[in-house]
Amino acid sequence: MRKYLTNILIIFISIIIGLVMIEVLLRIFLPQNLNISQIDEERVYKHEPNIESVLKRQEFLTHVKINSLGLRDREYAFQKPANTERIAVVGDSFVFGYGVELNETFVKLLENKLNKQSNKTFEVMNFGTSAYGTEQEYLTIKNDVVLYSPDVIILVFFSNDLKDNMKFNLFSVKNNTLIQNPPQKITAILKIRNFISWHSHLYALIYRSVIDNQNLRNLLIKAKLLNPPYKEPSTDFDSLIYQNSYNADFEYSMNKTILLLNKIKETSNNHNLRFILLLAPSKEQVDDTEMKKYISKMNINTSELNATLVQDTIKISLRKSNITIWDLSEQFMENSINNTFYYDTDPHWNKKGHELAANIIYENLINKINIS
Repeated sequence: MRKYLTNILIIFISIIIGLVMIEVLLRIFLPQNLNISQIDEERVYKHEPNIESVLKRQEFLTHVKINSLGLRDREYAFQKPANTERIAVVGDSFVFGYGVELNETFVKLLENKLNKQSNKTFEVMNFGTSAYGTEQEYLTIKNDVVLYSPDVIILVFFSNDLKDNMKFNLFSVKNNTLIQNPPQKITAILKIRNFISWHSHLYALIYRSVIDNQNLRNLLIKAKLLNPPYKEPSTDFDSLIYQNSYNADFEYSMNKTILLLNKIKETSNNHNLRFILLLAPSKEQVDDTEMKKYISKMNINTSELNATLVQDTIKISLRKSNITIWDLSEQFMENSINNTFYYDTDPHWNKKGHELAANIIYENLINKINIS
């Protein structure tokens, strides 16, 4: 028995040493994208404060640093300084700046442009979190953004937010009223796994391999070794956002989204804040070649094609809500030549895309609402 236990101990120690060696080699020669989020009961996840990582994809490698308040931004005091105007920008990975450095995001470019033409100081704060939907953005505004007393809130909306609002399902709609669903339970295993994901490159490599393999992911879920906080909707939102065809789930998500946007407007009014809804286009909406690729990939019926379905529906649904809506689509399309503003493979804005977005928002702020 003693020999048997000794052999087990030797095997165990050897495995630990092997894992440590692999971890060290990965850190040196093949660093992975470490997790920068912590599990959150109400919002599913949010940024882990004071964490740094590198986001590496086929077309870019960027450095990401999250401040002590959970923002991909510099540090801010809750109390707004004198002679300062604050603009809070809320949204998903496009606001976060996925694919560019912080100073290359439209948020910081806008801040620089505003500060060059005014005697007062502008602080444009980045509340973007990758893969957030309107549900999480509403909770972010209600619980976090208002604490900083911004003068203006800009919410950036993308068509894929409709899918996210079903995927996370933080709210239900009953009798045309939003009802917040009970928060998810955070188990000890989830906390441990979350902690490891902040530090281990080996874990990041394994996790990426798992989530990219649907069969393996499903097997681990059944074995309760993987417990994702959300479920992908079965409805094909990726094609429905460009089709004039009725779908109950799509209509439900759209109605929920409109209710959420009205809630954000109500929250803004309650805190005497100006609310601006920014409608941002996708790559395929801007570039005809990219749309043809998308139609082929998603097998969309061209007779039902409506590239601006989501934006048009939102504008019509909110016309009585007194919400300021700026649509970037037209100017992006007018200035695009061979997919100027997006990465070729990745769907996010490149540096030129962020520059154009910053210029459009700046001109609207100066000329339409006279911010100066």
